[in-house]
Amino acid sequence: MTSEESTTPDLNELQRLGIEAVNRRDFDAMLSFFAPAAVWDLSPMGLGTYEGPAAIRRFFEDWIGAYEEFAFEAEQNLDLGNGVTFAVIIQNGRPVGSKR
Repeated sequence: MTSEESTTPDLNELQRLGIEAVNRRDFDAMLSFFAPAAVWDLSPMGLGTYEGPAAIRRFFEDWIGAYEEFAFEAEQNLDLGNGVTFAVIIQNGRPVGSKR
């Protein structure tokens, strides 16, 4: 890398990689985006708060594991600057045991 190349990550690219990891059910890759002290707060939706990568992983394994077919699709993905992104993600899935 030359001194002129940016060391700032491309947040849209990171988000794309994260979605790909979700769609592969690659939990190790998914969790690689989280800091050691990360908190995944879903309490506003009544789904609890998960502290640390191990707890966050268990949440994802339970959530995604409830589906035979599961996929995320980014409908919109914007880098708002200052390390902030906005994304509209569509989740499609077929729960385990359901009929088509």
